[in-house]
Amino acid sequence: VASAPAPAPGSDAVAYELFVLSLVLAGGQYMAGKAGAFRGAAVLGGAAFSSSLVLSSMPKPSRVLGFLDFTGKRGWDPTLMFVMGGALLVALPFFQALGLASPFRKKQAKVYKWASRKLDAKTVVGAVLFGAGW
Repeated sequence: VASAPAPAPGSDAVAYELFVLSLVLAGGQYMAGKAGAFRGAAVLGGAAFSSSLVLSSMPKPSRVLGFLDFTGKRGWDPTLMFVMGGALLVALPFFQALGLASPFRKKQAKVYKWASRKLDAKTVVGAVLFGAGW
């Protein structure tokens, strides 16, 4: 049985495969969320997000440093901003079309309830760990 030839260096085969993987994972996230499997939806969403970042070559330290360093020798690299903006342009219409956005008044009541809760040890420890990791 003959196997498929390996993609030539510089071909876009890997990019297309990552793109399809991202779409499949995002679709799985939507279906899992509708079925009530919220942890599964969160895992699939994280995987879709990760594969999208790899597709756009954003995990490269040089990209992140280029975006954060305005005074560097090579100049400012705005590609991270364009990736984030492009993601918003794609995600927001779908978010509205799929009915995942609730009216502002409902959200406002939930946010107020969440913001007025008592501060507990779990929140403080989580904030400290997040700050240390950052």
